[in-house]
Amino acid sequence: MPCRPACWTPAGATSGGTRPACYLSSTGQPSRDTTVRFEIDAYPDDEPEDTFTNTRLLIDYALACKAEELVSYVDKACNVLQTQEGTAEWEKIANEAARTIPGRENGGNCDIKNLGRGSKVYLPVFVEGANLSTGDMHFSQGDGEVSFCGAIEMSGFLELKCEIIRGGMKEYLTPVGPSPLHVNPIFEIGPVEPHFSEWLVFEGISVDESGKQHFLDASVAYKRAVLNAIEYLSRFGYSKEQVYILLSCCPCEGRISGIVDAPNAVATLAIPTVIFDQDIKPKRLGNGPKLRRFPDVLR
Repeated sequence: MPCRPACWTPAGATSGGTRPACYLSSTGQPSRDTTVRFEIDAYPDDEPEDTFTNTRLLIDYALACKAEELVSYVDKACNVLQTQEGTAEWEKIANEAARTIPGRENGGNCDIKNLGRGSKVYLPVFVEGANLSTGDMHFSQGDGEVSFCGAIEMSGFLELKCEIIRGGMKEYLTPVGPSPLHVNPIFEIGPVEPHFSEWLVFEGISVDESGKQHFLDASVAYKRAVLNAIEYLSRFGYSKEQVYILLSCCPCEGRISGIVDAPNAVATLAIPTVIFDQDIKPKRLGNGPKLRRFPDVLR
């Protein structure tokens, strides 16, 4: 059950001994929120031209958003912030806001699937009297949540124990940027997490589908590992869309396997084979893998 720590957070936990640290008075700003541009080229070309699903949208808005400034857009299908980039209000929001959609210095949306029952989260605290909130619980999720909203979302209750490690930021965290705020959380994985013994592992390197090489780019390598898995599993009666969603919600393991051997980064995606109702491993057969297809699997 990964969770999303949020806000400026007075949290942390110790495992005995003295209780060292956790509030550090500091100045500066967290990582700046920016403006994003989404280009949404909607769905099949055979849809009627006047439907939303075939509308091409170009949306600009500051990612650092205030709830009261969100407005309904295209029949309430999208919420768009109306503050324009470059204005004083935009600059104020971008400099001060700390959204919880991305992972960030104070926690944010880390999406670590292994943070289940019994885990500990050590969060930096940047302001006195800070608050703590959690959310975005998942019943099951693959590393990377590659389809963005592909985890199995769930409601639930979290029972938390919070302790303050006074001076902990100064003692344990070294800033990695110009501000003392440029630090990151630390996690302890609890005893309750997905455990499997048999995996099928797909490799990806930092060469994209056009053949262009991206020097030690782990993002490209992981994307290629995911695409390789999608192509392979689509041979077993699943649509590529189904596999894409499956890799977001099943407890697959994503790893950066090589990041030093220039020019190619290597990423791997390990999928537990027990989640399938058929044998997906390659076999030495005359006509390739024996495919078990179900007539209604694509419905």
